[in-house]
Amino acid sequence: MSDSKATYSREIYVSNLRGVETFPTSLKTIEELGKKNVPKPAWDYVAGSASTEATYDSNRRALDNWQLVPRMLTAAATDEFDMTVRLPALGPATDEAAAEAGEGQSHAMGKLFPTPLVLCPIGVLRQLHEDKDLAVARAASELNIPYTMSSASSTPCEEIAEAAEWDPKDTPGKEGWFQLYWPSDDEVTASILSRAKKSGFTTLVITLDTWALGWRPRDLDNKGYNPFLHGEGVANVFSDPVFVQKYCEGKSPLSKEATQEDIGQAAIQAIGLITPGYSRGWEDLKIARKLWGDGPIVLKGIQTPSDALRAIQYGMEGIWVSNHGGRQVDGAIGSLQALRSIVQVAHAAASTSGKAEGRKRPAVIFDSGIRTGADIMKALALGADLVGIGRPYAYGLAAHGQEGVDAVLRSLLADLELNAALAGCKSVQEIRQRGTGATGLEPVVLHTQHSNHSSTFYTTDTDYSSLNFSPKPNPPYLTMRSIISTTALLVSVLASTSLALPQPQRPNKFEDGSVGRRSDFILNGNTGTIINDAPLTTAKSTTKYVNGGLTTVIGPGFTAVSGNGGSGPLVPLILTTRVTSGVATVFGPGVFTVLPTATAAAQDPTETDTADDADATETDTDTDTDVAPQTTPAPTSTPSSTPSSSPSTGAAAPGVYGASGVALVAGAVALGAALVAM
Repeated sequence: MSDSKATYSREIYVSNLRGVETFPTSLKTIEELGKKNVPKPAWDYVAGSASTEATYDSNRRALDNWQLVPRMLTAAATDEFDMTVRLPALGPATDEAAAEAGEGQSHAMGKLFPTPLVLCPIGVLRQLHEDKDLAVARAASELNIPYTMSSASSTPCEEIAEAAEWDPKDTPGKEGWFQLYWPSDDEVTASILSRAKKSGFTTLVITLDTWALGWRPRDLDNKGYNPFLHGEGVANVFSDPVFVQKYCEGKSPLSKEATQEDIGQAAIQAIGLITPGYSRGWEDLKIARKLWGDGPIVLKGIQTPSDALRAIQYGMEGIWVSNHGGRQVDGAIGSLQALRSIVQVAHAAASTSGKAEGRKRPAVIFDSGIRTGADIMKALALGADLVGIGRPYAYGLAAHGQEGVDAVLRSLLADLELNAALAGCKSVQEIRQRGTGATGLEPVVLHTQHSNHSSTFYTTDTDYSSLNFSPKPNPPYLTMRSIISTTALLVSVLASTSLALPQPQRPNKFEDGSVGRRSDFILNGNTGTIINDAPLTTAKSTTKYVNGGLTTVIGPGFTAVSGNGGSGPLVPLILTTRVTSGVATVFGPGVFTVLPTATAAAQDPTETDTADDADATETDTDTDTDVAPQTTPAPTSTPSSTPSSSPSTGAAAPGVYGASGVALVAGAVALGAALVAM
């Protein structure tokens, strides 16, 4: 490609050779410059994270745990490196390539993005520089990078759109996305979204994790610093006619006549709407769709495959894998740890059956912790379509306004292009295709730091192709009746099934010999095998111990019962999920049991379960609270005190707990849950 980003480094060399001083490229230096220009409370507000800031650290650690694998003599060249990305879910193609493809093919090709970058939403930018959001929007627009405007911006959306001069139809990437902190008042929400769409914003980004502010010691210890209480970051709300009419008695807090008391009262009302202290539900996405119309909607803050599945079921065009840079939940996983499994769910949505239904693969966007071109490469290799840049551009803004933002973005693009080409890659598409080597190609990245903390989520080979992506309503809340019926069902299963006392076994080992907490199973009829570990037996009930704790089962391949482990027996039983044959992945430590269905139990152990009516569902307790009777294996024998070696009667290990004892434990646990639910 002629538009080489690496020329930025040549410009710097030549300029300094001629005695022209250039802006720093080191993000650490830029951060230090910005910090000097901004009051401490304002800086801490942007740079700080929740509580101990452990999640912030996890973001960096997760990225550092992956290393690039350079290849040589690949004929790569920086001036020919292709950075473009096409995403059908975010819109149709409108460029020359689409015209060449012929009428009716543009949407299939997808919207073109010149680079894999998108700017994350950051609010209250006035506290960093007087040019605030306008400087960021202009810098992004000039580089053809989508700018996600925060609904907590210091400037109304109409003014930002005018300053940026977006033109996505004729200039790919030159567009604005509107991020929403979802107000609890739907009339205010409708008005704000209508204004954003009229201003030319193409995509709605709904942030899911900020319905209440996280515990932020830096802000609290800076004399309770909260810019919103002083009327900052509420420009879109203060300028909204519906808000002014309903909450300010028709008197705009932005008018010259407004007193400090008027502004303070309006700020309190705005904060109450934006952070009401309670979360929306999945069904509310139907409201968002109605208000936004047919434009793309991206959910920001997704961290689990089950939430990604729900997003797809509700028709979302994009999934933004993010933990808000660690600003909301302390002690959480690094955002990168969630990426691969969510990417797999997204790709499963565009399976053969999905294409037949006209379903497009949702775009997967990633942020949290990105600081270098190598970081961007790692996120792309693990499946991200676009990579979000957040704090780095804010530091550039604080250091030197629009020039600082421009320098940060150009540095990242040049770093990405040079690093990728020197590692033997010719395009962003190649980075994504080679990825971790799962497709048989040589990998771009390898994970070299397996640990109980770091490998939980993103080392998976789960086949998500049989998941059910059709919309479904919210699950019913647990009631006393459902608890009693579920308890009765589980007790009946326990009373008729021998459960071997799970003995502590060595942690699962991966191909490189390192230890992790992931167990992959391939069930073939009644037989289970742990990849890279000892095989499971073909007994009617097989129990496996993995490091103690809570186990979650996601993916096709088995009927699973997950529970709270430790070194003792399987207690308590929490839920049962029936899914189809294939490869299944268990995330997390604990004790879990693989139970064949009644049909599978009667089959030859080498036969594969091919039940067509089994729905694939996630095991998230928020989405599957009912236990279907047909998912529970029927009793095939009566527990005996004498262990049997016959698979048909369920071989039991020495030390089998009596059925009545296990049933008593399960009943007691369920009764406790019922009392808590009341």
